[in-house]
Amino acid sequence: MANVKISELPAAVYVPRDSIVPIVASGITKRATQSQVVPAASVTNYGAKGDNSTDDTAAFVSALSANKHVIVPQGTFLVDTVALVGNGFVLEGLSPRSSIIKARTSSTTKLLDLHGLSDYAQNNVVKNLTLDMTNMTDAATRSGLYMTFAYNNSFEQVF
Repeated sequence: MANVKISELPAAVYVPRDSIVPIVASGITKRATQSQVVPAASVTNYGAKGDNSTDDTAAFVSALSANKHVIVPQGTFLVDTVALVGNGFVLEGLSPRSSIIKARTSSTTKLLDLHGLSDYAQNNVVKNLTLDMTNMTDAATRSGLYMTFAYNNSFEQVF
């Protein structure tokens, strides 16, 4: 997309998160990456506690339903499953040592579930998190990271 005028772009166009895009505000054009433009929301804004005792599943569902970029702050967040369904999501912790997503019960089978909706899940990023499966007791059915119909996704510093 280099050297293309914004007026020449189709009405809807996919822009990769690391691409430079023009931002026009008050008549001034600046350049920024898409990740600088798309605001991030913390799961705590949706009621997550991260106190290693509260069920934070509903907060993750709400945050991911309303935002493409979700921050997992410091804490241990108990969930049944965190589902990334679709394209272009960023699920980002502060660091793997401080942002922990933990299986709430032994019946949890998929801690992080990444899959497509009507097509493949792609261009999703998961980073700086620990997936803690210690409460998942059935070794035959448990999965910390479960992906189906997914490609071109990125996992950075996920333990």
